[in-house]
Amino acid sequence: YSPYRMNDLMEGILGPHYLEKQLHVQVFDGEDPLPQSLLYESHSAEEQRLGFDKLLTRQIPVDFNGHSWTLLLRHPTHELVGWEFASAWIVMVGGSFITLLLFIMTRVLLNANITLQSEIEQRKQADEALQENEEKYRTLFENEGNGVFIFDPGTMIISEANPAMSEIYGYSYEELVGMNCLELSAEPEKSVKAAADANKSGRVNVKLRWHKKKDGTVFPLEIDIYSIVLSGKSVGFTVIEDLTEQIQAEEEKGKLENRLG
Repeated sequence: YSPYRMNDLMEGILGPHYLEKQLHVQVFDGEDPLPQSLLYESHSAEEQRLGFDKLLTRQIPVDFNGHSWTLLLRHPTHELVGWEFASAWIVMVGGSFITLLLFIMTRVLLNANITLQSEIEQRKQADEALQENEEKYRTLFENEGNGVFIFDPGTMIISEANPAMSEIYGYSYEELVGMNCLELSAEPEKSVKAAADANKSGRVNVKLRWHKKKDGTVFPLEIDIYSIVLSGKSVGFTVIEDLTEQIQAEEEKGKLENRLG
């Protein structure tokens, strides 16, 4: 609070007439009443020449919310009244100052609460947007005709798989999740290299790779491996296309051409 507001506050509490004649009030920022830390003074230098008896000086430390202030109060000798009466005014001034501090703290907490509410609302909107994106992702993931699975590049363990993976390999969803994806490959060493390359470059496309189904059938496929960040973690996102029918069709075409040739 500025000295202007402090002056208004203290005059409002004690009244300008009483401050001028009865009590010299000084408010300091900190534990020591130093000139450079003076926040408020009820009398000017001219008015102080009226004389204040230093034997009636009272210094009151005020600690509030981890901060210290000092109240310095003196009573003029030419209008001496009972010290018990002056002490009552000292208590009132100290209490009023603490009331001011409570008011400041209330305002600070109110502003902090408004800021917190705003942050909560922003977080809620972000969470709703994220949930909407996850629902869209889940819909696309489950309806993709090609096989799609997500794996941990460090362990090669599958963490998610779409329904097409079960149709292609013959494993149930429960069997696929937690499986080492190298178990699906008929060329595991090449698969390890492809996964490492994707983790470095961001994407690897393999035009022809041989995998094996649950019943042991080896079949051809084209595979794309992407390195993406999902929920703050780097993962491998893999899309496979079964080439069995395509290669069979090409072989049939070749046989037919040979017969016709």
